[in-house]
Amino acid sequence: MTSRFQCEDTIAEFISDLRAFATGSYLQKDELEWWEPPFEVSAVAKIDALLQDFAQSLIPMAQRSSDRSEDQTSSLAHLDFVARVGVLFSAIDAINHSYGYAVIEAEEYADLQRIIEKAAEEIGLSSEEIADLPAYEEAIALEDEN
Repeated sequence: MTSRFQCEDTIAEFISDLRAFATGSYLQKDELEWWEPPFEVSAVAKIDALLQDFAQSLIPMAQRSSDRSEDQTSSLAHLDFVARVGVLFSAIDAINHSYGYAVIEAEEYADLQRIIEKAAEEIGLSSEEIADLPAYEEAIALEDEN
């Protein structure tokens, strides 16, 4: 069974922006003469695959949430979601590292956070739980310390 989350629209927009940045499609013809791509466009497909897999992994979470008591569901869903976000951020950081940290920069952190927050809303996390979610730069910094 497949489903569509609204966060997938946010993912599509994020990927479109990354692709435009990688290809220079946002530039005028005369601006392309001296322009060099900041990273290979193949990085975009890898990031897209990770984000799409993440969104699809949320479908069972959303379906299970109706089978438990509210408190238990909220706590388990929050922990499960935080773990999934950690795995996602680690995988994105690994790809970013392989492209010289040129794909995901400070400007993209907020976009990633919007995707995560929208996904959290869609699986029913509370506003308090969403506020406590790790930000990309925080999660990566913690990972680097280990």
